[in-house]
Amino acid sequence: MSIEKKETELMELERTDIISFMAIWNEEIGPEVIDIYPRANIGDPEKLAIHIFTVYQFFWDSPDQDFQKTNITLPIKKINRKARIVFNVIPNTKVRGGFQPFIVVFLFPDYFTEEQLNDYNEVMGKIASTFIKKKGGEIFLKDYYQEILKKFESQISLMEEDKVDIGDYYSYTAAMEDFQAGVKLFQTKNFDQAFETLKKVLFKFEQEENKNLIMEVLYIMGSMFTQQKKFKKAGEYFKRLRKLAEELQHDKYLETSTFMEGFCEYKNENLTSARKKFEKLEISKTKFINKLQYFTIFGRILANQEKFEAAKQNLLKALELSGESAKKDIALKQQSQILYDLGVINYKIAINSLKSSGIKKEGEHLIHLKEAIQCFDRAIEMLRQIDDFNTLFLIYHIVGNIYEFLEEDLNALKYYEEALDYAVKGNNPSKEIIVLNRIIQKQSKLGMHDQIIKRIDEFLLKVDDYKFMDLYSVSSFHRQLAKSLIVVGKKEKGLSHLIQAYEIVKSFKSPVYEEVDLLNQIIGIFTEQNNEEKVNTYSEELTNAKNKVEAVSQQKPKTFRPLGEIREIWVFHATAGVELYNYAFESQIDHDLLGGFLTALRQFSMEVSQKQLDDMVIGNDCFMIYQEEGYNFYMLGRADAKVSKEIMQNILSKVYNRFWKEYSPHIIDFVGNVKYFRGFTSIIESLDLTLTR
Repeated sequence: MSIEKKETELMELERTDIISFMAIWNEEIGPEVIDIYPRANIGDPEKLAIHIFTVYQFFWDSPDQDFQKTNITLPIKKINRKARIVFNVIPNTKVRGGFQPFIVVFLFPDYFTEEQLNDYNEVMGKIASTFIKKKGGEIFLKDYYQEILKKFESQISLMEEDKVDIGDYYSYTAAMEDFQAGVKLFQTKNFDQAFETLKKVLFKFEQEENKNLIMEVLYIMGSMFTQQKKFKKAGEYFKRLRKLAEELQHDKYLETSTFMEGFCEYKNENLTSARKKFEKLEISKTKFINKLQYFTIFGRILANQEKFEAAKQNLLKALELSGESAKKDIALKQQSQILYDLGVINYKIAINSLKSSGIKKEGEHLIHLKEAIQCFDRAIEMLRQIDDFNTLFLIYHIVGNIYEFLEEDLNALKYYEEALDYAVKGNNPSKEIIVLNRIIQKQSKLGMHDQIIKRIDEFLLKVDDYKFMDLYSVSSFHRQLAKSLIVVGKKEKGLSHLIQAYEIVKSFKSPVYEEVDLLNQIIGIFTEQNNEEKVNTYSEELTNAKNKVEAVSQQKPKTFRPLGEIREIWVFHATAGVELYNYAFESQIDHDLLGGFLTALRQFSMEVSQKQLDDMVIGNDCFMIYQEEGYNFYMLGRADAKVSKEIMQNILSKVYNRFWKEYSPHIIDFVGNVKYFRGFTSIIESLDLTLTR
């Protein structure tokens, strides 16, 4: 192999297979990502980090013990990976307890075994030790990546080596005995031994040109790799099986190999190819395919390609078949998943309707939103029977969002409260905080301040149990509590919580805008009380706070994001309601769904109140819509809710004007072709917007 070819293959592996990142727990603002290498799409790394810290707290933490060095493996299903994690601490006298936790994380393909993952413990330990020696100083994961990659390449070579030497004395009888042994090894999930045995058998059967036995071995090997989630390798065996089955006109293996090829393509996200395989099968005439699996998977493929009506028909057939399972829990799980899929499809259809026709008091979008709610409610009924806390949280949260969009505030609140209950039952503080913020915002709108006071009081009592809850969030709850106390006439108590919130943010190493805002509120109350001494004291602190915030705004932050504090953007044509472009690699939800939902919400706000909605906080995220007068497009940006509106607006204005400069003729004469805007990614990645803080 040439050096050039070798380097090319290493670069391919570097881009796609192993991703390393580090994060440290900053008690002020939560997880702080130190470095990621390579810069691949793993969703929002801060959110992944908070989940990892939370898992550590749930399983390994004890109130009467210090943090302990821990090695753990976690499946990350959303990105089809396994995370190998080293949890350790560095001494830091400035934090509570004197030690600051950090994590080193390697993300692997999800088919890796625990034994394979253990091979990386040494290099992970080396990274952690270096970080500790540097006392949290700068570290670059790129420096360790070639060592990681060589190990990975060696493992892949061993895993995928198909060459076999059977010698001159390996008989047909011995091959038949090995075939039986290989099948038993496969059935008992001894996959490595099964593979080594069966590849010898396959080679012998090929020598003997026994095509029927070759098909048997190909089927077992394809199934083996499928169970290991090595779908690319599995697909290769099923492809060989299909070609042989076509030659021999073998109905069973022709059906099953075509189906499994399509399934592997689906798992590898080659949806067009997967769809073609499924369309080749005349499902009404097939005898050897699990029809429930066929309709479920085909429905999901069609939904991903926005063939919504066909997707619904397939999923409804799957739903009908799912009740036939003899095991109640399995049937409930299958049915709830299908109903969830149907709910999401109806949600997407509703958003597409809104984008094409705009908001109306009656319309097709309302029909589909109600159908979505019905599907989600049916899924909830089933999931409650099997105590699937995580999925219940997700669905209750989604339905709450739909009711909020429909401006049915009491229903929205009802579902958010159920979501909160399941976040607590699932012992997931990060989800609990997200939905609690939604509940408080909704209750505040409805004037339910007594309920807000009760909820936040209860929550603050258990804050000490959450080691991995950032102080910024704690201060935010004190601010919200103060607001409600002041509204119900308990101004002194409200003032006390404002001061508590201020004392928290005042202690931060990096100043935040909220410090200025809190001081203004505190000064306002002392002014009403004619307490000149306190007004003077806090006015001096206000001047200092403003100076600190202004000084830090000129500094370049440590970040790897080309958009600075903005995580993602979507660009929409105002008249057509069509997405022109997005730079959104972190969100796990559908881009059109998110953009359409917030766009429709903005239109609805204008129609009902004649007031344009320009920003909205959802959980830990703030979404801002930016549009300049006289321009027929607008930009939606997502940032952490802790980022000030001024910073968001500043960044979006720069990106907005650059987008207009590049594409104004295509925006003015827009007729539906969005291909012109795809090149904006390279422009974004060449900008330096980190100086706009």
